[in-house]
Amino acid sequence: HHHGVQASMMGARVLLNGQNGGGVDFPCPGRAQTADRCACQIRCGHRCENALAVCESLPDCMAVSLNANSVRAASWATLKAKRTGAHEWLNRTGALTRATLVASRVLPHAEPLRAPTPSVSEASALCGRAKPRAAARAASFGIFALTYRTPRSLEWSMLSWEAGGLLALMSERLLLANDPHPLEPLIGRAFGFEVIEPRQLQGVHQVRANVITIGQAFAWAMRQMTSEHILFLEKDFPMVAQRAGVLHAQLLGAAALLARGVALVYLRSRSQQGCDSFLGCDATRWYERGGMWERRTNWWKFYCDAFHKPGRVADCIGGSGGNLSTPRFRCYTSEDANWSLNAALLNRRRALRKRLWANGQTLAELGQAAAHKQDALEMGMLQRDWGQYKVPLCISVDGLFTHYEVDG
Repeated sequence: HHHGVQASMMGARVLLNGQNGGGVDFPCPGRAQTADRCACQIRCGHRCENALAVCESLPDCMAVSLNANSVRAASWATLKAKRTGAHEWLNRTGALTRATLVASRVLPHAEPLRAPTPSVSEASALCGRAKPRAAARAASFGIFALTYRTPRSLEWSMLSWEAGGLLALMSERLLLANDPHPLEPLIGRAFGFEVIEPRQLQGVHQVRANVITIGQAFAWAMRQMTSEHILFLEKDFPMVAQRAGVLHAQLLGAAALLARGVALVYLRSRSQQGCDSFLGCDATRWYERGGMWERRTNWWKFYCDAFHKPGRVADCIGGSGGNLSTPRFRCYTSEDANWSLNAALLNRRRALRKRLWANGQTLAELGQAAAHKQDALEMGMLQRDWGQYKVPLCISVDGLFTHYEVDG
């Protein structure tokens, strides 16, 4: 066999040692033997013939990915389906033509957001405090995207951001391309992004040639961008299609909570609940106490409608008795969460100026301190037990963005 891929006795291909082979996970209710609702995972019998037989019986199945280097040694099989959808792999000429139409560094004028200002509950301190604004001004939104040699994921996400109306609302679009594949800068420019590579930047630490960590990229972006609110998206976070009004209301709801002192508002879609790393309601154990390593997954429970824990999570916008067209936001603190920037909206000026805890660091400083190691930011927050500082956080319960990798 070749590169870990071999033909099976039947029609399906066998991918050894968890290889991707170009297929995607798909659900198979009634056949799956794990709790992951988005994948079809089967415990192998003799030479995994049972899993191959299931694959043969399902029209979508094209391959079986095994968790070992041979069918004899494998204990689990994951069935894979062909990719479908508009993966029109942006050919060079198409991207170039489109990129030349986008005047270099001149960004489109952002459309104003049209949605009623959400009313935020005053019933819980978790919802933040209303701050007297000196002058009400229209909130500006910018998008900071990161990619690292995954042009197909980037294109898939950008197509969704454009089709969903997100890009039209952004007054600033910046793509940081770590050691990019030649197509990535073209894709970025084709969608109206200014594209920057680490080698062009002053005063950043490169962990490898033309590569910087997420923490370093974040700290740099906070200093360089000018929008009031920044949406942080890695290249594999496409947007779920929404009615235009819902997108506007989601962004304005998140902005309203940031204005009350919340540090980060997460906009991850719960349509993936129970899949991948997005823990389902039954899969998550609630830790009332325990260390940060136990409590860091508590926040997944807050996506579950039936879950209530006064003092630890509060409905701050929408929710019970509210207008159904109002997105629902729930707020909590770092006591019940791991650190993440994925699909997060934050206030840029506050990220630069506001210490997250007494005598502590700002978000930008924490990012800068994690310039030498990719996971230093997330691990550092857990090791120092950032839960003790009760940093205010919120989620949009329905959210906007899913996690989807096309090319790793």
